[in-house]
Amino acid sequence: MKQKSTLRWILENLPVILAGVALFTIVIMETAQCIYRYTLSHTFNFVDDVAVVCFSWTIFAGAAAAYKAKLHYGLDVLINAIPVKHKAKYMVVLDTLVMLAFAYFFYYSVVLFANVGPKILMTTGISYRWVDGGLVYGMLMMLIYSIEFLIDDIKKLKNNTDESKEGTKCAF
Repeated sequence: MKQKSTLRWILENLPVILAGVALFTIVIMETAQCIYRYTLSHTFNFVDDVAVVCFSWTIFAGAAAAYKAKLHYGLDVLINAIPVKHKAKYMVVLDTLVMLAFAYFFYYSVVLFANVGPKILMTTGISYRWVDGGLVYGMLMMLIYSIEFLIDDIKKLKNNTDESKEGTKCAF
C-alpha cells in the first residue's frame, strides 16, 4: 500500500524531481569543475556537455512543474480583468487556446527530436536527442496539464450553469 502511494507521489511530482536533479547536477559538476581548475589546474571535458543536457531538462521540466502549480503569471492579468459571472466561460476558451498552443509546441518538439540526425555533443559524443528530450518531455507534460485544467474548468462551467438554472427554477 505504501509502495503504491510512494510511486504515485513520484509520478505526480516527476517534473519537479527531474528539474531538481538536473539543477543539482549542474551546480555540483560546475562547482567541482571550478575547484579543480583553480586548485589543480585540471578540467573535465565532459562537464560542459552534461551541463547543456541538464540545463535543457531543468528549463523544460521546471516550466511544466510551474505550469502545473499555476505559477505562470502571464494570463492572470487577463483573467482578473474578466467579470466574475463570465469568468468560467472565458476560462474554458482560454484553456482551449492554451491547450492548442501546447499541442502545437509538442508536435514541433517531436519533429525537432526526430530530425536531430547525427548531431552530437562535442566532447562526450552524446546524441543531441538528450537535449531535445527535455523539450519533448516539458511540452508533453504541459499539454497533459492543460487538458486537465480544461476538463476542470468545463466541470466548473457545467456546475455553474446547472446551479444558475436550479436557482432560476427555485426563484420562480
